[in-house]
Amino acid sequence: MNKLLTILCLVLLSVHSYSQDVIPRDQTVKRNDLVYYQLSSEPLTGTVVSFFDNGQLWGRGNYKDGKQDGLVEWFHRNGQLFRRVNYKDGKEDGPFKEFHEDGQLRWRRNYIDGKRDGLSESFYDNGQLNTRGNYVNGVQDGPVELFYENGQLEFRGNKIDGEYDGLWEWFYENGQLEERGNYIDGELDGLWEEFYQNGKLWERGNYIDGELDGLWEYFDKYGNLTETETYRNGELVE
Repeated sequence: MNKLLTILCLVLLSVHSYSQDVIPRDQTVKRNDLVYYQLSSEPLTGTVVSFFDNGQLWGRGNYKDGKQDGLVEWFHRNGQLFRRVNYKDGKEDGPFKEFHEDGQLRWRRNYIDGKRDGLSESFYDNGQLNTRGNYVNGVQDGPVELFYENGQLEFRGNKIDGEYDGLWEWFYENGQLEERGNYIDGELDGLWEEFYQNGKLWERGNYIDGELDGLWEYFDKYGNLTETETYRNGELVE
């Protein structure tokens, strides 16, 4: 009888300690969106860790009352930090950073209550800026830029509530303008132009509410007019 009570006490102590200490991820379970130590009926509070098959640390994160809360980190197999993010009540909240295997920054952005908010940037593995944009309550809002790996701008524009708005421009890798047009509420509206890599105009025309409208002109790479078309409400009329 005494031996049975001793074993029972040890089990209970173990369960209690796992509610506050470091727990391997494979010893946790999820019930109704909350994480538990597999031998406990109480939502987990403590640090959860996981490992690669070679024993190298893969990830670690803090939990409070069964939800991620506090710092969470993931690692590459070579030991380099892969991702670092903060959680609050189960949602991403605060700075987010992600890294290439060599330690170069890959992503940096911010979260508020689980949604992206503020400046968001990504980088090539050579450290060169890849993308840049702004978010408000999880939706892109403000200037947007994308760059080639050599640092040359690939496109730039603006978004309002996630919709294209205003002038957008695209560029060849050599820096030459490729195409440009204006958007209103996500629809092309106004003059549209495309260019050859030598800078000569390729085509030019107008949009209204996302549909071709008016005279469209087409040119060869030497700048000679080769064809014209006329549209009304997206329909070719001549």
